[in-house]
Amino acid sequence: MSKRIKIKEIGAYFLANSIGAITPFVLIPILTESVTPSEYGQLAIFQSLIFLYTALSGMNSNGYLLRGNYGSSDEKKSEIIASILQLLIVAFLFLCLTSWAVKELFAQPSLKYSWLYGCLVVSVFNFLIQMRLVQWQYTGNVGCYFVLQVALSLVNLFTSILLIKIFDTSADGRVLAMVISYVLFGGGAFFLVYKQYLKLSVLSKINKSEIIKVLKFGVPLMPHVIGIFIFTTVDKIILGEYVGYSTLGVFFLAYQISSLYRLIFDAMNKVYTPYLYSVLSSPTAPKKLALVRVSYMLLILISLFGFVGVWGAENLLIYFVDEKFYEASIYIPLLIASQCFGGAYLLFTGYLFYYGKTWLISKVTLFVGLLNIVLVIFTIPYYGAFGVAWVFLISKIIQFALVCYLAKREAKLSWDKNNYV
Repeated sequence: MSKRIKIKEIGAYFLANSIGAITPFVLIPILTESVTPSEYGQLAIFQSLIFLYTALSGMNSNGYLLRGNYGSSDEKKSEIIASILQLLIVAFLFLCLTSWAVKELFAQPSLKYSWLYGCLVVSVFNFLIQMRLVQWQYTGNVGCYFVLQVALSLVNLFTSILLIKIFDTSADGRVLAMVISYVLFGGGAFFLVYKQYLKLSVLSKINKSEIIKVLKFGVPLMPHVIGIFIFTTVDKIILGEYVGYSTLGVFFLAYQISSLYRLIFDAMNKVYTPYLYSVLSSPTAPKKLALVRVSYMLLILISLFGFVGVWGAENLLIYFVDEKFYEASIYIPLLIASQCFGGAYLLFTGYLFYYGKTWLISKVTLFVGLLNIVLVIFTIPYYGAFGVAWVFLISKIIQFALVCYLAKREAKLSWDKNNYV
């Protein structure tokens, strides 16, 4: 693949993910005007739960699907996809029963109980969308990837505006808009996957050996998912309960703005991962040297993004949010720095995924997530939301350092270019 084509791919992935990021950003002025900071805090919990339910319902199996594409026949791919969909159905039913069993916990103002089932629906259909995108990512079908991402974002955006502003549904309108958008496009994604890879006979057949392989890949990542959930949600729940959901709403706005960088780095990683896997599948000294150089360039690029973002986001905030959210500016620099370390972390997780060392990622994430909560509990009484931001940065630095060390150890890859001369 030529460098020109690779640059076009990066640009397409970047643009698709950036347009996806536009949805929450365009909605910021509308939401900050139409909802209270407390309701904004409740939406924070809702959006964080979507991540957890997507991972639990899909058993982290899209990562297995991407890896399974390499060297697999079409028949084998069909078996993998069928097994993943069967597990998705079982997991969804289990999560529905679990949600019903714990409904009494939602007597608190942290989240409306009806929203919980909205999370489940959005999560399942989001997983189906990601399954379709993974296949297009592997085949290099950037055009279809781009169209699906952009169409989903635009429908989500305009449905949200319609429900919030025209029908005056406040925060409930945002939740309903997400449910409508993801059901529509998730159903379409499933149809496309079924049409290309599946037959009813394959989907209805239980392939125990393939299901076991999917579980062996995904289950060790469960602590990783729980750790990320701790990172993205539990600290916010603690913050909301301790200092109030109004403060949480302001803090989450800052976190949401910083999350633009996570989307940018995810786009980078979507292009970088197939390249990384291709090098590791047939390693030679020239390929390893090129990989090291690319890694250094991406780390420098991530750092530059961080420096620009800290200045820009903090100064531009007052122009597109309601004044009751201006306080969010004090949290933005720390949160953007945290996202940059998260972007660097993504570059090195690919090594551990490729070598099947997912349990190492789980251990690191769970350890750092638990450390994050302990530090949050101790700092909130003294520093409030500002302490949570500092703890998030410290946790991200530790997470990056540990995964970087483990990746270097497992891949046996020297970061000194002179070793390849």
